[in-house]
Amino acid sequence: MKYVVMVMMMLLPGVGAAATRRQIVVLDPGHNGQNFRNSSKINRWVDIGTEKKACNTTGTTSLNGLAEAQYNWDVALLTKARLEDVGITVVLTRQSNDGWGPCIDERARIANDNHAAALISIHADGGPAGGRGFAVLRPKLVKGLTDNTVGPSATLASMLVKSMANKTGTSPSSYLGNKGVLVSSDYGTLNLSKVPAVIVETANMRNVKDSALVSTGTFQQTVAEAITAATLEFLAASPQSAG
Repeated sequence: MKYVVMVMMMLLPGVGAAATRRQIVVLDPGHNGQNFRNSSKINRWVDIGTEKKACNTTGTTSLNGLAEAQYNWDVALLTKARLEDVGITVVLTRQSNDGWGPCIDERARIANDNHAAALISIHADGGPAGGRGFAVLRPKLVKGLTDNTVGPSATLASMLVKSMANKTGTSPSSYLGNKGVLVSSDYGTLNLSKVPAVIVETANMRNVKDSALVSTGTFQQTVAEAITAATLEFLAASPQSAG
């Protein structure tokens, strides 16, 4: 796998030693495995910049019984390994699937404190049963809040949409966003991030076909490959890659 990723790096324009020079990427596995046991903690309100929302939620569950928190964690670990194989420093917003939180404002703060090149939040949606596909959420312009992240986040989102389609063979969401992209000011992870940030809803766990997919190791591997490829492309195109 390391050899495959290195070959991919060489094929991407501008990707090389400079592009991977100890850059930091924050991966945010959405929710947490014990959120459901800590309702009083995750239900407290936090400021997301545009309003106040619950600190966190339990996430959804696939029709096959796979908890979203576990799925997010597994995909994050697979992605982390691939990025670290090519020299990227990866920081996770949580260290296991056995706890609760952290709150959505803290997840953004972790990326800010680490001066990350990008923050990628990994999720699977609990949408309508008839809806399928993936979507990438990016921040909307909120003056004084997301001014500096809207542009690069849009670039990362576009790269991630293309990579998800190419690597997983699935299509952009039939019910969420426009051509695979949703621009929103409703998410604290995006609003409060001072670095380029996106949320990727990799599938709809409440759809029969998508539910079957997310439970397979093959699909999880291809999602990790898609996130890795888009991240490397973004880092190569970013100003800090030349430093």
